[in-house]
Amino acid sequence: MKLPDVALHDVIKFWSAADVFNFSHCSKKSSKRLRQVKSKKFSVTLNFSLDTIGFDNSYFFRSYEKNWMWKYQKWDFRNYGEIQIPTIFENKNVISFWNNVHYGLKDMFIHLSQILNCSVLSIESDERTPDEALMMALEFLSWKNQNSIQKLEIGSFECDLKEILEAIEVTETLKITSEFEIHPGDFEFYSKSVTIKNSWWIDNLECFKNCVEVELSESEISNQTIIDFFGKWAAGGYSNLRWLSVKSENLKEDLKLDGVPFLKDQKDLRTSEEKLIGDNIRAIYGSVPIFKNDGTPAFLRFHEKEGRFEMLI
Repeated sequence: MKLPDVALHDVIKFWSAADVFNFSHCSKKSSKRLRQVKSKKFSVTLNFSLDTIGFDNSYFFRSYEKNWMWKYQKWDFRNYGEIQIPTIFENKNVISFWNNVHYGLKDMFIHLSQILNCSVLSIESDERTPDEALMMALEFLSWKNQNSIQKLEIGSFECDLKEILEAIEVTETLKITSEFEIHPGDFEFYSKSVTIKNSWWIDNLECFKNCVEVELSESEISNQTIIDFFGKWAAGGYSNLRWLSVKSENLKEDLKLDGVPFLKDQKDLRTSEEKLIGDNIRAIYGSVPIFKNDGTPAFLRFHEKEGRFEMLI
């Protein structure tokens, strides 16, 4: 505690997230001192699906139900804001026991983000995640002046998609698995990779003109939508696009594209074309080669029985 700020900063650079967390609990003075000294910057991932907060992919804070406490003999209390929570330290895990794991994880995330110098890389949720917990985590990012995030996965059933996408810019990967009962609204997507599982509410592909990878399932995209898309792509549109996969019951066997006599290889359906796009290896089997008007090569395949259209550029 007697070290000058510069020296203390050099010491903290070698600490893990758990070390900084423990130092903040030593006393009110240590907690105040920690806020005065800029510690090293941590990269944080919040995963409601796994009830986990990760720091630099090496140290993890986990939220467990309180009825799991009996499995652990040694635990102590730690403060998360004004709340004292039973907590244990196990290898590279800090495990805290809550009445509700999702709201507990949200409280942990907000508290840790306040005491640690960190940048949030990703937030992932699923259908078990309360909408309020997800929204409070996103609102906290806005409060700490973080306007963008690399990855966001939305799975809660009752979320307001428009409010979420207006609150934060998703730069790399956006995945939406929510089953919306009413139309969530019209959007223009800017994330490099967009995956929408229950995409019945998407009625055209224009909203993905800025994206690199697009994957839609359970959609209502029609033959005419694919025809319109292909015409614009061939004419020079969708310049960023490298992968498109659309699965829809409305894609019928009579789909025809201008200048493309066959929509799959007539002799060999086992040979694949593969390409690494971002973090994903995209493969297309039994495809036919096609070209943009400017000569850009691509491959496409229409699985008429499945109602699935694929393009690899």
